[in-house]
Formats: sequence, C-alpha cells, structure tokens
Amino acid sequence: ASVFPLANSDSRWWHPARLRNLATRFVPGRYISRHIEKCYAPAVDCADVAVRFFGVERSKIALVPLGVDTDLFRPPSTAEELARRRETRASMGFGDDDVVFVYTGQFTEGKNPLLLARAVARLAAAGSPARGMFVGNGAQAAEIAALGRCVAVHDFVPNSDLVRFYQAADVGVW
Repeated sequence: ASVFPLANSDSRWWHPARLRNLATRFVPGRYISRHIEKCYAPAVDCADVAVRFFGVERSKIALVPLGVDTDLFRPPSTAEELARRRETRASMGFGDDDVVFVYTGQFTEGKNPLLLARAVARLAAAGSPARGMFVGNGAQAAEIAALGRCVAVHDFVPNSDLVRFYQAADVGVW
C-alpha cells in the first residue's frame, strides 16, 4: 500500500484517478480473477490492494510472505565473496570492525527507514561500531544521508546486484 498512491488516497470513487483505475485495473483484474485459482500476496496490505484496486476476489487471495533465496542471500564463504565483501564495505566507507545494518527499498514515510538511520546514528554517537547501509531512494533519502558518517546511501540497484550489499552487511533490516 505504501507504493500504491490510490490506497492512501481519500478521493471519491468518481475521481479521475479512481475511474482510470477502475477501467484499466479493476475491471480487467476481476475478469482475470474469475479464471485463476490463487493470487499470492506477500503481505496483508498487498492483499488489500489486490482486492480493492485490481479486482481480485478475496476468496482467491493467499497470504504467503516473501521467501528468501538462500542460495544467493547467504553469508559470504568463498575467497571471491569475502574479497567482494571487503571491497564493497571499503567503497562505502565501512571498516572490517564495523557492524553494518542494511536496509533496501523505498525511503518512504510508510516504511520509515529514517527511524533505523536515527537509531544507528545514536549507537554510533555512543561509540558503537554500528553503521547503516541504505540502498534505494525516496522522500527520506536526504535526511538519511544528512546523518553523516554512520550511514551510506546508495541508489536503487537491480535485484541481482543486491547480493553484494547484503553480503557486505552484518544485519538485514526490513
């Protein structure tokens, strides 16, 4: 819902954006919904958007949280992966002894990665080796970047490139 503007809008059903959604998403989605067995939603808000805006019948929604590809997203173990970890960390200003928290995604009020950045900044100010790595962009990017040396901000990367960031980090935060 945080990335689907109509889900957060108080507009009436006859608002142009809602009418456009009705014609281009809801009606075709309802037709398709009649011919599918299941629509898998990774979270409750995704299921709500599928029903309210894409016409999926509620009875066909299955809530299945996103899995993690543990073949890709795992601690580095080979010499090549360990070297890439050191390279990535160094390129972002992290040392070997830093404890790096990684957040990837949109920097929106709804997801609020700024909260994590502030927590990491407080830990760093207290002498902790905690550091933050933020991959993505959005409304909170400037505030996150302004927190200084405790945080590194990197723009969005393709999903296949995320592995190097996760392997460079110590803690993943969602």
